[in-house]
Amino acid sequence: MRLGLTGGPDLIRGSHKCKKFNKNKEKYPIEERCGYANNLARKICKKCFRAEFIIEGKEYLEQVKGQTLFVSNHVSNSDPILFLGFMDRPISFLGKKQILKMPFIGNILSSIDGSFIDREDLRSEIKVFRQIHTLLQKEKNLSYVVFPEGTRSKGPDFKMAEFKGGSFKIATRLDLTIIPIATWLNERVLDQHYHYHKYPIQVTICKPILPQEYEKMTTGQIAKIAEERISEALSLMKEKDLKLVMELNHYSEKKAKKVQYSTSKKTI
Repeated sequence: MRLGLTGGPDLIRGSHKCKKFNKNKEKYPIEERCGYANNLARKICKKCFRAEFIIEGKEYLEQVKGQTLFVSNHVSNSDPILFLGFMDRPISFLGKKQILKMPFIGNILSSIDGSFIDREDLRSEIKVFRQIHTLLQKEKNLSYVVFPEGTRSKGPDFKMAEFKGGSFKIATRLDLTIIPIATWLNERVLDQHYHYHKYPIQVTICKPILPQEYEKMTTGQIAKIAEERISEALSLMKEKDLKLVMELNHYSEKKAKKVQYSTSKKTI
């Protein structure tokens, strides 16, 4: 109810606008469409998700200004909206075709030229990567976000799955800088078992992997480096979580520990 009441009006208006973009994309530059998606996501994050971003490593975003491949761990359907909420540049996403069926989110991601893979069709995957390659050659201001696990991490421990190397071809074929990004337990904003006043969303921008560093590596080796950097960041973020929950919600340590992850049977 909270999500619907606080974010419903913005989502309905935003989805209508995105449908307009989708009907005539050539009329609206990618910068305009992404800018609208960023602003819409920020409203949703603030009013609907009650998210408070705690971002580390911003200097890496400032250092890498051009077209970039962002790779991240994946725990929630809210991940794309949260990414749009804290990013200040045009970005789009690679995801599963099932996202298109999600209310509102499917329209938003389609409007910013998101690409969607049918996991049951290998030829679909090849076709989608070709489309992304062509798109990024055309839209030089657009960067891409992929989740190399291929699926969301599930509770109770939300253990990150092994990164697949295929997604990194987006970078190697165009000599793009790769920036790993770790996000901590975003799934809480959509879980009915959490009732925080504010939800800490920790984001760590990890050290980039530059083209000259990976030019002689396989995509599997690149994936391993990105996975290790994100895994290390997640360990540090987990240690900070209790304190952030306490500070943002003015909870005692006893109460924070009780509600830190879930009042359901799930624990971490």
